[in-house]
Amino acid sequence: QKLALIDRVKEWQRTSPAHKIAWDNFCLTKGSDKFDPSRKAEDFLQEFVHLADAGMITLENPDSTCSQHEKVMLVDRVKQWQRLSPSHKQAWWTFCWTQGSKDFDPARHSGATLQMFLTGVDSGEIQPETPWMDMKGGDKGGDGKGK
Repeated sequence: QKLALIDRVKEWQRTSPAHKIAWDNFCLTKGSDKFDPSRKAEDFLQEFVHLADAGMITLENPDSTCSQHEKVMLVDRVKQWQRLSPSHKQAWWTFCWTQGSKDFDPARHSGATLQMFLTGVDSGEIQPETPWMDMKGGDKGGDGKGK
């Protein structure tokens, strides 16, 4: 039963980029940032297949605003910007969170979303940030050496 459900989900994902994004979004709304169907519980897969069969999974054209070539260029620009420093990467992550996404892979975002981020970068509205993992509990006191 589970193997059949995994095959159904994989078949769904291969239908189109919009179908792949719909699966990813389903996983994200369920609190999972892992998208491999073979690593999902049977009831998780069954719920998705049931909703898909009932036509209740929303398909959005992932990039009606730009061509595939333009999207590749936007993804590359975001990735290059992230590579500048951990602070740059953190700014992208924060942007994703403010857009309601826990998915930090630029290739999984729409061309419009990538363009919005890059416009913010170009205008200076989006600046590098202190990475969350580098933030120390400054109000805890002590010298960080333990007791």
